[in-house]
Amino acid sequence: MRSSLFARVALVTISLVIISTVGVAAQPSDEIPAVQVSGVVVFADTDPVEPPTSITVDGAATKVLGASAVRQITMDDERLSGSQRAVWNRFEYGADGSTVAGRLSIENDDGSWQGTYEGVIFPHVPGAARYQAVLVGTGEYEGLSAILSYSPSDADDTLAVDGLIFMGEFPDYPALD
Repeated sequence: MRSSLFARVALVTISLVIISTVGVAAQPSDEIPAVQVSGVVVFADTDPVEPPTSITVDGAATKVLGASAVRQITMDDERLSGSQRAVWNRFEYGADGSTVAGRLSIENDDGSWQGTYEGVIFPHVPGAARYQAVLVGTGEYEGLSAILSYSPSDADDTLAVDGLIFMGEFPDYPALD
């Protein structure tokens, strides 16, 4: 059963806090230490955007399925800079907000990142959208993972991106019993 979006976002946030408090000295010397990253995604009028494959009304939700867009992401660590492609499903609940789940890839000349993201949009609050992406590296980035947090920035048509590149994978989720 899929965990609630808010529980997963909270877990990711707690994970970032825990990861950021672990000293580099505690890591094996042959591993790459975790690196904090930041940057932006700019929404341009020339970005290729594909409309949803379907829009249906199901009770209180309007389901917008299969929309996609390609945008440039520019990060302070070049490993996460490049062409970002997102494909998503969004359930809209009117003025109360929307939930979003999708797949995300970032590609550049040295490799790519593949993963998923989830988020919320609050239409009554300008720019109030939050997304969390968990990505796994390929090519030159094989063996690395990244977590990215997307949020509104001070500039129009721009999302701020903060995150962490780290060696290996996320730990498994613990049982709640």
